[in-house]
Amino acid sequence: MRVAVIGAGVIGVTTAYELGADGHDVTVFERRGTVAAESSFANAGLVAPGYVAPWATPGMPRKVISHLWREHSPVRFGGRPDLSTVGWVWHWWRACKPATYRANRARMHRLAQFSRDRLHELTARLHLDFERANGFLVLLRSAHDLALAEPGIRALTELGAAPQLLDAAGCRQVEPGLNPETELHAGVYSKDDEVGNCREFTHLLRKEAARGGRGDHSDGGEAARDGEAVDSRDRPDHGQPVRRVRPASRPGRHDGHVLEQGRHAGRPLG
Repeated sequence: MRVAVIGAGVIGVTTAYELGADGHDVTVFERRGTVAAESSFANAGLVAPGYVAPWATPGMPRKVISHLWREHSPVRFGGRPDLSTVGWVWHWWRACKPATYRANRARMHRLAQFSRDRLHELTARLHLDFERANGFLVLLRSAHDLALAEPGIRALTELGAAPQLLDAAGCRQVEPGLNPETELHAGVYSKDDEVGNCREFTHLLRKEAARGGRGDHSDGGEAARDGEAVDSRDRPDHGQPVRRVRPASRPGRHDGHVLEQGRHAGRPLG
């Protein structure tokens, strides 16, 4: 199956890698000069399944409305609202009901755990070094911050990902580099979560795709050049590595398309 992946951020590159590993003929199109050049460039790099949750949460509609007319609102509607926008908002509002939220949160948590397990598998097999470190610490500066965090801590406990609640001294023991003058009340520490360099990981996986995902350093055909689309070719027993390069242009005919353009993704034509 010929598949076009539009966008070469961390999601686009990992999607292309997995499709190639399944034997598909994959082409990646990217408007920038290289992979991981926009949102994936300075991504926080958190691998924390317990913190994954739907945006459709109880109380979120009121919060969104309160932000809409602020200068630095985190939520905006692009273009003119139409019937499709109204329909989307209606479905989103219904998904904010507590029962729906809990079901969707559990589904996303299972998917995030699967994704983390797959990340660990690829990291070990391909010997990827992307500045990975275990443990994730959320700092709380005041008793008020702690009170706001308590519902989230209970939610993590329900999912079986119960974190440790640390006092200020415990936080500084976990992270000795904290400024001793910094105001600090408590912290939430998840020892099973981790962080890493998202951009570095994306570049490393791109190179592995060029080698067919074998984890060795033998020649895997012509590697992708920056600013161009990459097209995979067959390699027996090793999925579909990148074998030739052609200039980025309008995608040709493909059996399927994957849009990984983030907020720049437009409505598909046809």
